[in-house]
Amino acid sequence: GIRHAQIELPAPPRGSESVWHLFPVLVPDGAKEAFRRHLESQGVQTGEHYPAPMFDQPAMQGCPHEVAGDPEPARAFCRREVSLPIHPYLTDAEVSRVIEACNGWPGSPGSA
Repeated sequence: GIRHAQIELPAPPRGSESVWHLFPVLVPDGAKEAFRRHLESQGVQTGEHYPAPMFDQPAMQGCPHEVAGDPEPARAFCRREVSLPIHPYLTDAEVSRVIEACNGWPGSPGSA
């Protein structure tokens, strides 16, 4: 599996079970594009399913809405999130390539 100190894996909330239709991982703040470039260089396509929180989306700017609580955790999640490939047609070799590419990422300098 993916065992990289700077890649945080998703975990379903306790008492729930994920359907795993997405596999978003978190990398250090500021490292998203470098991580995506590394994976692309290894033949692994990535996605960005959460580029900005809903309350920061341009479509919401003209709509009355309220953000309950501190919005910074949602913004931080969006800055750090990268979606890895996941679908029922991935072969074992493709899954291994994703894992190896993630584990081979040099990481973000200055992050632990």
